[in-house]
Amino acid sequence: MQDYPLVTIITVVFNGKRTLEETIISVINQSYKNMEYIIIDGNSTDGTLDIIKKYEEKIHYWVSEPDKGIYNAMNKGIDRANGEWINFMNSGDKFYSTTTLQEVFEKNNTPESDIIYGDALLIYDFGSYVKKARPLETMLTQLPFSHQASFVKSRLIKAIKFDESYISSGDYQFFYNSYLSKHIFFYVSIVIAEYYAEQGISSNFRLVQREDGKIKGLDKKPGFKIILGVNYMIYLFKLIFKKNLPRNLVTKLRRWKNK
Repeated sequence: MQDYPLVTIITVVFNGKRTLEETIISVINQSYKNMEYIIIDGNSTDGTLDIIKKYEEKIHYWVSEPDKGIYNAMNKGIDRANGEWINFMNSGDKFYSTTTLQEVFEKNNTPESDIIYGDALLIYDFGSYVKKARPLETMLTQLPFSHQASFVKSRLIKAIKFDESYISSGDYQFFYNSYLSKHIFFYVSIVIAEYYAEQGISSNFRLVQREDGKIKGLDKKPGFKIILGVNYMIYLFKLIFKKNLPRNLVTKLRRWKNK
């Protein structure tokens, strides 16, 4: 495997007994073998450590200790990473198939790229659909791809890391600044990751809107709080509307919107 780059996969978890095992299995079952696996646990108390120890022979490094939030934990993983590329596959997230890394790094030789990204399968309680990565210029308004479906050059993310002042949008802030700094993004037309879309911190609409606005400098403009309030009311209206529609119709609408 010396002809292929070492890829570090980092999993951040806290009290993830219910979801961690499927994440670990999706990582260690990858057909691509030039891989390093790191797990950063936030001092879990629910049996998560038993799952980690069950697979520790397949894990290159793991630690369980208190942290200062998800981005602090992710930065700990970055400090420990030895790979040329880094991917975050946090508890509950999974690679789409056992050949995902192989498809990215054996079939797409991209040494000139700084960030590789692809598509993701989003799972809801009513069904699932593939979320295609949006055009890269969409970065100015929202993250065009899922962070689980991306790989970042180690030298880049080690130099910058995640801003730990963010609760939910630290990954968007990193990619947004990388885009403005003209780092090279490379799209691969495959589904890289799958995850439950309505779980995690990023499902907190108001928090995400507030932090994304800060990243884009909108929080300095007059009326920002009013805009947040209006957006939240629209969000609630859509939520109520969708809950009263047949689930199969909601799935079709989401798929249509994503095209």
